[in-house]
Amino acid sequence: MFELFETFITIYETKSFTITANNLLITQSTVTKRLKKLENEINRTLFYRKNMKDIIPTTAAHELYPSAINFIEDWKTTQDIFHKNSKKTNFKIGITQSSAANFLPGLIKILKEDLNKINLEINIYDSKKILSLVKSKNINLGIIDQNFSDPQITKFDLFQDKLVLAGETNDTIFFLREIKNEIGDLTKKIFIKNNIYFEETISINDYATIINFVKNKKGSAFLPKTLVPENVSIKESHENYLLHYSLIHYYNESNEVIDELIFKIKSNVKTLLSGI
Repeated sequence: MFELFETFITIYETKSFTITANNLLITQSTVTKRLKKLENEINRTLFYRKNMKDIIPTTAAHELYPSAINFIEDWKTTQDIFHKNSKKTNFKIGITQSSAANFLPGLIKILKEDLNKINLEINIYDSKKILSLVKSKNINLGIIDQNFSDPQITKFDLFQDKLVLAGETNDTIFFLREIKNEIGDLTKKIFIKNNIYFEETISINDYATIINFVKNKKGSAFLPKTLVPENVSIKESHENYLLHYSLIHYYNESNEVIDELIFKIKSNVKTLLSGI
């Protein structure tokens, strides 16, 4: 439709098939075909030919002209939007569930002013997956809750949280955040070392659901202390079972925009930690 309206507008404004063909860099026969196709689409005659040179717009042409102009302008605006978006830098972040609960509000606040120049994508993974994705350069930044060391990954420590037993400890039901993550591994160690036993263990791959059960006194769970709701009883171990939260990225970031964003996040740690 764009080409049809473009041709119609040019004919309407120049009153000439020849000038229209020259302006649009097409043949006069193409001009005629496009006009005929548009007339068939709207079932109206748009121009009369008084002679070989004079072209007279019909009432239908006068009525269509403003709408055609608006269509072209809207189309150009749409193109500009897509063109602008295509210039945005993709910024991919991987974050653990516990990290998301603690840091996501602050992270969004830090990056809010940059959303016009980046395509921000945030996905939830476990720490090991995030480490792998950062190392393979499939994500630009990660926030994890696991201590590690790798020469290809730069680590920026954020803070340490303690794993505590939250909820009704005399309840027979224990909710377990999947065993294949840092908290799951720590939970297993605590169980073995302290001879902790529950009649029923339910594995749930979602912190929000576990916290809701614990809050409503439906059981207990090991949770990061920062995520335990108010008025929920906790039991701390004599030993420190710590979660090491850190921000990680590839050691040699080549994209200048990404590098600046990472630096900005590191420089605003107080804002990042404001959700805790």
